[in-house]
Amino acid sequence: MNDITVSHSNLPTNIDDLAKFALIGREKLVAVRAEIRAIEKVGLAQEVRQQKLREAQDISEAVLDAEVRIGELMARVPKVQGKRTDIQPTDSTVGKYDVIGSVNRVIYMTLKEIRVLDREFLTPAEVAKVLGCDPQDIRVAAKVHPERLGFNVALIGSRVKIPRRAFLNWIEGRCESGN
Repeated sequence: MNDITVSHSNLPTNIDDLAKFALIGREKLVAVRAEIRAIEKVGLAQEVRQQKLREAQDISEAVLDAEVRIGELMARVPKVQGKRTDIQPTDSTVGKYDVIGSVNRVIYMTLKEIRVLDREFLTPAEVAKVLGCDPQDIRVAAKVHPERLGFNVALIGSRVKIPRRAFLNWIEGRCESGN
């Protein structure tokens, strides 16, 4: 039996280009197979058929090489579920992060920061940052089942506002009781 050898020459170097290469290569192989079927139907010379068979073989080998390389690159991707690789803690305060390589700074509010705010109402986005959830979840819950939130909410038209003191009382009570 023949040994299989993998050749990475002339392949794209990054995973996006490799994926495009493999996709286009598969489509090209389908087209060449259709040409071979047409050659067989029309009864063209055996030499033309052999040329197309060699072309199909070359394409299939290149696509296989690309897919093997994609597999190798994917094996290097961290497999820890839920672990973000684009953020790193900026200080010892839990919840503060900088996005690496970005001008935008993403800061998750801490309870200490909410305590010193000079306004009486919080937005669902601010509360969601503390709770680590989606602000839309808070908006929907406030409109459909406000009693399930555990803290008071104010609906002003379509807007949801959360009284700062009520939220702090609720979160501090949860922390103390271990809930």
